[in-house]
Amino acid sequence: MQDERSMILNMLKEDKISVEEAEALLEVLNEGENEEPGGFAAADTAEAGTPPGDQKRDPHKVVFTIDSSDEKHHKAGHRQRDRQRDGTSGGLNFDFDLGGLKESLRETMKGVSEAVKDVMGELSDLDLGSEIFRAMGKIRSEASDEITESVGEATSLSISNKWGDIRVTGDDLRVTGDDAADSITVRAKVTAWGRSQEEADEAIGKFGVRLEQEGDTWHVRSGLEQASLGRIRMDYEITLPRRMSVSVSSASGDIWIEELDGEQSIRTLSGDITVADLGSDPTTAHVMKTKSGDVVGGALTGEISLSSLSGDVEINGFSGTLQVATQSGDITIQDGSGSVQLKTMSGDIDAALTTLGKKPITVTSVSGDIELEIPDGSAVDVTAKSTSGDVGVEMDLDVEKHTDHLLVGSANGGGLELAATSVSGDISIQGS
Repeated sequence: MQDERSMILNMLKEDKISVEEAEALLEVLNEGENEEPGGFAAADTAEAGTPPGDQKRDPHKVVFTIDSSDEKHHKAGHRQRDRQRDGTSGGLNFDFDLGGLKESLRETMKGVSEAVKDVMGELSDLDLGSEIFRAMGKIRSEASDEITESVGEATSLSISNKWGDIRVTGDDLRVTGDDAADSITVRAKVTAWGRSQEEADEAIGKFGVRLEQEGDTWHVRSGLEQASLGRIRMDYEITLPRRMSVSVSSASGDIWIEELDGEQSIRTLSGDITVADLGSDPTTAHVMKTKSGDVVGGALTGEISLSSLSGDVEINGFSGTLQVATQSGDITIQDGSGSVQLKTMSGDIDAALTTLGKKPITVTSVSGDIELEIPDGSAVDVTAKSTSGDVGVEMDLDVEKHTDHLLVGSANGGGLELAATSVSGDISIQGS
């Protein structure tokens, strides 16, 4: 087990997984050390049948050092920045009491469903979990299914998943009114693990994808909603008419949504969100939330709200209004047309707007730099303030007040409010 434990700690050190995910994975390994060969915990133990997240164990303390030579690289096209994210700067020593993380996790998970709590308690990074199950000698069983239903009068689709990826794609060829074409197709794959082939096969015995309509919404069911968490993974690929709205939630897994015009609601506890070509009406609402993961999007239209507790947000092309909030992560916006409200507690903000909307522009970073580019000739009232950083504006401005840390003025007669604020970062505003 030492190799697996070292691998997990190295991934944590390299910021590839979160502290919570590392704790959960280490807990699975601890469970494996107490198992009979080739299986899960012995049935005659006091805690047999108890999910790993609920088992008692002695506290373990892990101490490691992040060397100053370790650098995180942004995606292609992004400049490198020194990042001070939850104390992960180079050269800092980290001292995590893994035995005490349970109590912290319970606090942060208040208000989250019991299913999500169980998933976090058992295994957060479940893709890596697949490798650990394999290393521990678990037997795997797989099955797949596909179903197609006519949409009828329905206008939306809803799907909830505990572990696994979800991809939803709109289809322009599915025209409303044509019963043969106006349909939903769901392709699903299930993977289950057990101590034996018989146990693994039994775990997916109730698997069978179906679509159930309630009012104007189709719900995707797998038959495994009550199955044991952390032992079964479901992956979905769904196609449906472009006009439809979609509600997707996942406890652990990545989500892709593309080529849809309806309202989109996307939530995942641990996983990345990727969205593209959404919306045709600037008033259509799209909400995307992840607690641990990045959000990447492009060609978005509507009233867009994005949030991540721990992850970067990158948007390449939007039209309408955009609200972004992340507690620990960078925000990058390119080719934006409309109004923005951007906020990060620990991270940099780099936003380029080609057209301004009618609503005020607010950009805030508590610990990070701000770079904002707006169209030349924009009529704006500018307030830029940094408590301990420099403030600079590269555009024609009628200055009312200017110090090293504060600039107030107006451009082209003023009009639209533009406010940029940072506590410990520099601010740069320029025309394009």
